[in-house]
Amino acid sequence: MRELPEVLAWLDPGKLTGWAMLEHGESFLSGQGDFAEVDDLVNTWVFNLGSHLWLGWEMYVVTGGGGRFGSPEYSLEMIGAVKSACRRYRVTTLPPQPSAARKLGDDDKLRRLGWYRPGQRHANDAANHLLAYLLRENLLPPAQTERLFTSG
Repeated sequence: MRELPEVLAWLDPGKLTGWAMLEHGESFLSGQGDFAEVDDLVNTWVFNLGSHLWLGWEMYVVTGGGGRFGSPEYSLEMIGAVKSACRRYRVTTLPPQPSAARKLGDDDKLRRLGWYRPGQRHANDAANHLLAYLLRENLLPPAQTERLFTSG
């Protein structure tokens, strides 16, 4: 089993990009913003945290003939900017995950953890990806595991 990094963050890229972050296995933050806001935020993270940060994002798959709503340019632009910043500052990037991967986490689990943000769908999607990653990799800290599985 890998050890939990100091800071683990996940992005749900799009025209409005959601983000979620767990610091030191305890402090959770999330939000959402447009390209400029999230680009500035990610650049601050990577500059200040460097190798102490692990960062993942939802995969965007471009298929011929559509099959996905929205325009890919927003997601792809954000992913490209994030990959470049991470490479520059030696941030560990996690394998991009398909949108369905976030279903291991769900809004009910976010509520039990106190991670749910009403009215912030993209932030919650990023938080679901973050939680799903923690669960898949068996990295969810004991305090959150207890809250998740013993809460009413």
